[in-house]
Amino acid sequence: MTQTSSREVVPTSSRREKLAVVVETGAADFSRRLQGGTLLRFESGLIVVEPANLRGSLQPTALTTDAIITSSVRSKIADQSQLRTRSFEVQTDNGIVTIRAKEESLEDAVAVINLALGIPDVRQIVYTMPASV
Repeated sequence: MTQTSSREVVPTSSRREKLAVVVETGAADFSRRLQGGTLLRFESGLIVVEPANLRGSLQPTALTTDAIITSSVRSKIADQSQLRTRSFEVQTDNGIVTIRAKEESLEDAVAVINLALGIPDVRQIVYTMPASV
């Protein structure tokens, strides 16, 4: 670590390189576990996935379709005993599902994203969780 001021500490380049390898390895493993989706972003606290079977025409979805998607995701989460006790906020806007997890868990993330990938009219899934410090 290199100290740049009395309050700020910056990792050395070798530490940054190791961190990049860990993130890259985690992203590759996570991507392999997706069922029917393509990993677009994998960062600390943020995962973005696009369904692999997106239809050619991406017309805007109606508010009722967004409400159905949100309700379907919540229902699928509630049906999973290992996820039921966790807290997730789900919203959909124009087919983009945003899921906010209260806990940091890649196991929960892959489970919830895979559930959402099975719902028609989902264009993208943005999954956020508290970033580890």
